[in-house]
Amino acid sequence: MDKNDLFRAAQTNDVKLFERCIAEGMDPRTTGDRGETIIHYISMKNSYGLLCHIAAGYNDVVKALVNTADNDRDSPMHWCSFSSTPALRIYEKLLTLSADPLQKDQWEQSCIELAAVRGRTDLVTFMKWREAHPQGLPKDIQGLDNISILQYINTFGSMNSSHALLYEMAMKGKKEKSSHIRIIFLGYQGVGKTTLYYRLTGQKRQVLSTDNLEIFQNRLIIDRVTMKRKLLEEGLELETSLERIRDVVIGSMTTDDVTVDVIDGKPDIRRPVSARIDNRLKPPTAIKRTRSEPDALADLQAEAAVLMSQRPVERFGSCGQKTFVSVFDFGGESMFSNLQHIFLNSNAVILLVFSLHNCFKEEAIFERVCFWLKFIASYSCQMTEVYCPPIILVGTHLDQIETEQKRNLVVSQVNRALFNNPETAKIFQKHVFKFLTVDSTTELENCDSLEVLWAYIIEAAQYQSHWGQLLPGNWIALEREIMRLKVHKKVMTFEGIRVIGENLTVPLDAEEVKAMLEYLHMMRCILCFNMDLPKANMILDPQWMVQAFRKIVTVDKFFDKIHGKNHPLLKAYRQTGKLTMEFIEYVWKGDLDFLEFKNTLLYYLERLELLVKPLPEKGESVVNYYIVPCMLQPADSELIRTLIEAPKTVKTATLVFDFQGQFLPPAVFNKILASCIHRFKVMQASDGSLYLQQGLACFVLNPRWNMVLHCRDALMKVTLFSQSRDNPEFEVEAVPGEGFSIRQILEEIVKATLERNNQDHISYTYYLHNHFQISPGEKLFDITDVMNTPVPSDGLGFDEVDACLSPLNRLDYEVWFLTPVQTPRKEKRNVQEDRKLARCVSPREMSRIAKYVGTCYSLFFTILGLEDNAIDHIRLQYGHFHFRSQVTKMLIVWRNKMKTRATLLEVVKAMEFNELCVDDMLNEILSDSFLIQTATNMTSPDDVDISLKVQRSCPSDQDKWTFAECIGNMYFNAMIELGLKNQCIERAEMDHRNRVLYIIHALLTDWVNSQGSEATILKLYLALEECQGDCLDFADGINQNRSEQNIVVELDTSDGFFLTS
Repeated sequence: MDKNDLFRAAQTNDVKLFERCIAEGMDPRTTGDRGETIIHYISMKNSYGLLCHIAAGYNDVVKALVNTADNDRDSPMHWCSFSSTPALRIYEKLLTLSADPLQKDQWEQSCIELAAVRGRTDLVTFMKWREAHPQGLPKDIQGLDNISILQYINTFGSMNSSHALLYEMAMKGKKEKSSHIRIIFLGYQGVGKTTLYYRLTGQKRQVLSTDNLEIFQNRLIIDRVTMKRKLLEEGLELETSLERIRDVVIGSMTTDDVTVDVIDGKPDIRRPVSARIDNRLKPPTAIKRTRSEPDALADLQAEAAVLMSQRPVERFGSCGQKTFVSVFDFGGESMFSNLQHIFLNSNAVILLVFSLHNCFKEEAIFERVCFWLKFIASYSCQMTEVYCPPIILVGTHLDQIETEQKRNLVVSQVNRALFNNPETAKIFQKHVFKFLTVDSTTELENCDSLEVLWAYIIEAAQYQSHWGQLLPGNWIALEREIMRLKVHKKVMTFEGIRVIGENLTVPLDAEEVKAMLEYLHMMRCILCFNMDLPKANMILDPQWMVQAFRKIVTVDKFFDKIHGKNHPLLKAYRQTGKLTMEFIEYVWKGDLDFLEFKNTLLYYLERLELLVKPLPEKGESVVNYYIVPCMLQPADSELIRTLIEAPKTVKTATLVFDFQGQFLPPAVFNKILASCIHRFKVMQASDGSLYLQQGLACFVLNPRWNMVLHCRDALMKVTLFSQSRDNPEFEVEAVPGEGFSIRQILEEIVKATLERNNQDHISYTYYLHNHFQISPGEKLFDITDVMNTPVPSDGLGFDEVDACLSPLNRLDYEVWFLTPVQTPRKEKRNVQEDRKLARCVSPREMSRIAKYVGTCYSLFFTILGLEDNAIDHIRLQYGHFHFRSQVTKMLIVWRNKMKTRATLLEVVKAMEFNELCVDDMLNEILSDSFLIQTATNMTSPDDVDISLKVQRSCPSDQDKWTFAECIGNMYFNAMIELGLKNQCIERAEMDHRNRVLYIIHALLTDWVNSQGSEATILKLYLALEECQGDCLDFADGINQNRSEQNIVVELDTSDGFFLTS
């Protein structure tokens, strides 16, 4: 390639050719025979795309060439004036790149003078305006055509500061009436969902199977009066927000029509977005400007002019009658139902698609229709509520049924099959808005059925739960900025979005930004959690997260195609069910910035309960793998049966959560299972495999009790069992209240799961049963009947008591429903011993107690009275901590809540109830060696490979870094051992967020400053040893530090000697 190729790229706006030239080693600063550069050709030929590309990636080239003149002293701006149709956007871009408009050519003419001579009036008009407005064109206008730019200039010129203030008041006070339609396509794979989407939107393109989920935000505009539709090309979705803002303020740009939707001094919340959002809405108040008044008014005037100017996308539809349509096209494979559950809610029109020609030949197709009808109906929260959400049943492939008679017969069969089933018949009457059929040809000429379908969609849209709600006008401006960002950014912090909102022309405060983000999260335009934390990451593009999860759930396909079935990572995953970090990094590498934002993706996938990190095994400092509930093997109750029905197994009656026939999809049970995996240790078989399958799992609750959980259809069964009948430490049978705490925890799990999935209206009733497994048609026992059934006396059989009663009795009821009594199972302590324990627990004692509580924390803290949501919040917030540190944090939260009632005695009782090692714990924290006072009265362990002199010395700066590397994520407990307060640790964490080594170094500096000579290497060693850190590496590091210090001292002495001599 030579310079001619480079110049041809400049003249034809060919970015790829330009990049090939650069890759071949060509210098973009190359000049032609007349001294011209690529910027000259770009300017004359209006190659705007290439100019933007070079400006973004080759800033040094632009700086060197933007004012470079050719042999005739003509600059790129002069060449632009030579063009027969000079592009104003080229001028604007050159000016923003520091081009000099006053530069003279060989005739001593500037570019504006040359334009005037050549009769380029539009260019002259623009240059004069630009001279008076050095801030330039707004970013929404910069890249438009000449007509649009001149339209903006004329509109801007007709406005003054009063228009700017009117616009500001309208944006603050006016509200948009929500008229957005979310269309969700559901159905079995291969039934024509994607084909139907393309036909509905008038697109002719090759149809490929949807592999997971495709999201098209604001893809269509519909005029609800004329029923005309306009498809927005990709990249023009941003234009919809300008249209929406314009509709909000259009009537307020004259002084006679400025109204604010306020009633009795309060915002109009007659149709709230949601209770959480409306609580934050405030009446319009004085604007807090981030810029000076003149600059702020100029910005307002410019923004108002942008809205009132003609756009390149023709204005479509009448004000107040426009509807914007977003589409969610789901893949049909069953594994994706876990993802679909996240995006499904009552804020949508559901198109439930199935193929008519084979729906009874392939049973899975019609079964999937029934499945989705029951799934969607689970979102309806009122018995009398209809079409919430509305479902349009669409039968496709009508053209593949030969005759009209056969077509009518198939439609009748579908109706009959749905109405013959009482469950689907009820759902059909309540939720199916319309049922229609369409053919699946790709021709768009014969579209009568599609027009009918569009009419049904628009009619059904009013039943969306968000329809007609009032949204503050200035929210749209922030939504627009987020849409602009998501093109190039997948993740952004809340603080970053808050700053954008604060710097909008009509600014939003932090609470308004939160409310807006909650609304977008509810609509699943973005995903956001933990907005109370400024550094919390928000996912701007949910589809990006879905693609990352797809790499995991379709892992078999991925590896089979690329690496084969025998790849060691895939084999290990299949054998253990453990999704290791190594495996995740392997499947994500090289794709869409997944690894760059690995922690954010994993956090969101865990928050959405698509995967879960189990509790650590004994001796593990951190768990480095996840479980994916939807990828578990199908339930096989025989594996559990051999365990629970062994001769020496003690088991309780089975507690049953009966959801009263209400359908709960597997995705909900997967999330309940994920919550249990998060809280309880999964039971392991002798070969190391986990008792963990789809809807069926065993958990270790404490040394005494295990739990089997079985979920299916509308039931959830829970049974406690113990394999310790011969252990004299334990009771032979379960005692009253034994299952009370676990029932409370499961209640919270079920409640929280349903709330997170917008299904909190679903209720359940308790029953008892005598078998752990859910079986069709089994009889459940009413808990009142069981409570009133007497306990058979010795020698009196069941038949002699009452043959009509259940095989369960009052004792079985009391295990689950009687409040537990916190009394030790062993011989009671005397009053004097209890008085010694009736004192508050110190932080260092909490650190030691946490060691003995371990993975039994959930039941332990429930006995202590710490709420499940508080426990879960600590697990999420401090997930990067060592597990013992998380438990220590829980103890601190419990102490802060209970205050003087947080005594060692209460801890002892809770530990005794859970059969934990109370004696060992008390012996440790009450021993003389527990107190570390000064370095002089401490005994050095015999195995410390550090000299006594060094042990008693104060840590150097390098010693602090050595300790930090050895203690790692256990630093919280180490600092507690050293005597630092929780507040001090939290302050360091705030100052050095997510930089663990710097946090530890700062804390050790504070410790040394406060302790002085009592801050010793030996204390660091003992703290490290207590926290099970790497003591050998620490000793080696300390000795290495001292060796290096001695060498430095010798060199200093040597230097001093030569200087004095």
